[in-house]
Amino acid sequence: VLVTKVGGEHYDLRLKRIEQNGNWLHLPNTVRLRFQNPGNVHVIPRGLVELKSPNGTVLSRGVVNDESAIILPETFREIPVTMTPVDKSLPWPGVYRLVVTYRYDGFNHNATKTVWLRFINAGMYVVILVVLVVAARLYVKRSKWLPILRKKTTQK
Repeated sequence: VLVTKVGGEHYDLRLKRIEQNGNWLHLPNTVRLRFQNPGNVHVIPRGLVELKSPNGTVLSRGVVNDESAIILPETFREIPVTMTPVDKSLPWPGVYRLVVTYRYDGFNHNATKTVWLRFINAGMYVVILVVLVVAARLYVKRSKWLPILRKKTTQK
């Protein structure tokens, strides 16, 4: 039974922890938010989680609490957020931001928390390394034949 109290209500919602499954080698696709309700009435968290590149482009986005789960007074609740890709471009190495904007139902002002992530994109470095090795080998092979070709052209 859920009872709504009239008079003396104290609404509050705090984001206590942000956990994500990304690391130096891959960007996160799942975020877990731990909310606290220090008030004396239940609240329903709402919001948005965005993964932003170093230049500010939104790469992926997720909706906070799309199941409309409530948080009872003076309790905690962990809410998972699945990130959906928005921009499919190749992510460059750099410092990315995970921005959580949240509020509770009935309150129109948003609160924001940001987590900074470092990302190196190891796959891109492997491709660049392979291209450099192939280019270097071609240069060395061509350098070996260059003196021989020059001698033949100068003898004619």
